[in-house]
Amino acid sequence: MAVMAASLPLKQPLQPAALASRHGTEQPPVEMAHGSLQPPAAVGHEQLHDSRETAHAIQQSSVAPAANSLRQQQRQQQREQPNQQESQQQQHKAHPVAANTSQQDSAAPAADSGQQQQQQQQQQKPQQQNQHKVKFVAVHGNYHRYYGTRKVADFEADPRLKIMEKPWFQNRKCLDIGCNEGMITLALASHFGTTSMLGVDIDRSLIGKASSHLAEQRSKATADLAQASHTRQPPPQGCASSSEGKRTPSPNSIRKAAATAVQGLRGTFFRHGSFLDLDLELGSFDTISCFSVTKWVHLNGGDEALQALLAKVYSLLAPGGRFILEPQQWVSYKKAVRKPGVSAQLQHSLKDLQMMPEAIPQYMSDVLGFKLVRELRRLASGEGFDRPIFLFRKPG
Repeated sequence: MAVMAASLPLKQPLQPAALASRHGTEQPPVEMAHGSLQPPAAVGHEQLHDSRETAHAIQQSSVAPAANSLRQQQRQQQREQPNQQESQQQQHKAHPVAANTSQQDSAAPAADSGQQQQQQQQQQKPQQQNQHKVKFVAVHGNYHRYYGTRKVADFEADPRLKIMEKPWFQNRKCLDIGCNEGMITLALASHFGTTSMLGVDIDRSLIGKASSHLAEQRSKATADLAQASHTRQPPPQGCASSSEGKRTPSPNSIRKAAATAVQGLRGTFFRHGSFLDLDLELGSFDTISCFSVTKWVHLNGGDEALQALLAKVYSLLAPGGRFILEPQQWVSYKKAVRKPGVSAQLQHSLKDLQMMPEAIPQYMSDVLGFKLVRELRRLASGEGFDRPIFLFRKPG
């Protein structure tokens, strides 16, 4: 702007009188030839009007060229823009491969960068998952899928069930300590027709699975009973299974088995919690079972917890009640503490335990007052369940 203003023709400079009039001042007195002073002439309205018009003209003359120059530049750019676009299109038509290569070269670094970020994220995901994933340790013996593929609901699948007797459970109020997923609990209740059956376990997830199994078996038993009630035709004489040599059960026996299962499962329930902490009615059970639990109570709570469990069983049994106990042997203790992560979470080491598991039967008889009825024998096909099982009875 300063360069443009300098090229313009300059106006005549304002006289001092005009400058003074712009600020509303008066001319100083002028000295005459004879030394006398002549008073200054007052600035009139016409002179003030002329000075303002002159200043406005100067301002307009300096702004107008700049505006004209800006408009000319904008017009020139508008004219050049279509020419540049046409030139780019002509280059693309003349050298399409080069143009595409240029575009790909510019996009390649961004694509490579994106792929590297994706690879880094994929590598970090397993590490983050491993950091957040905590390996489950069955420190209470609360193994999930403990029975594996065994279908314990089929009563003959578990060898321990084969040595159970009907009078111990039929029409009895029963309790199963450490029931896990409830497979044995449900098999005893449905096969013998218990009046009531309560399964307890310290693992809430296992109790949830047991409750699901209970609902399924209740539905099945009800459907089986309804179907058996409509079947009245006796089977053919001498009809037997060719593979196992077993006779086909009569409709009457099928109805009785279905009715027994419905009765037992109707009174079956599961409850989450530590057995030692549960508030149960004293003397309210006819039969209590405890399969493969004592080792974990012993390792977590020491001799005191094991003795407390046995004493509580005695107090919960009605006079003449039965206690079916499967304690783990000392060799099983050693295997348990060698499992990864188990020993670090146990409350007691093997050195802390003074009461050996082999001494449990004598402790129950001499200290608690149980009567050892007998040691139960099982069939040869134990499938890993080769521990002794004892039958105790409370006097009364």
